[in-house]
Amino acid sequence: MSERVHRIRLVGPWEWTSRPAEDESDWRKIRLPDDWESLCEVSGSAIFRRRFHCPTGIEATDKVFVVIDADGFLGTVQLNGSPLGCIERLSRSDQSYEVTDRLLDHNLLTITFEDISSSSGGGLVRPVVLEIVSQA
Repeated sequence: MSERVHRIRLVGPWEWTSRPAEDESDWRKIRLPDDWESLCEVSGSAIFRRRFHCPTGIEATDKVFVVIDADGFLGTVQLNGSPLGCIERLSRSDQSYEVTDRLLDHNLLTITFEDISSSSGGGLVRPVVLEIVSQA
């Protein structure tokens, strides 16, 4: 049996805020992937979110993953308000979180980074993707 992988890039529009949002006006739009310098003078924590629909055509044996390359920052990942896991600061590869059984018709992916600085470079400089792995 071989695996077939289909990737869906979660490029813009994303939203971000540098503090816990009290209402919708605290969120600003951004097109990702990008680095921190585009966020002006951000330091401290940053929260990114992206809404997306459940991919269509998923078979019962398929697995769906959120794959993030966070370029050296520490953070957390949530889907629809439930934790998926942590982003490891020293990871040298994409970090993958299985979401197969957590997908809804309408989803909200939230990534929170701690201790960022616009002078530190990095960020979500490569697209966050949904990866659908099918057994062929």
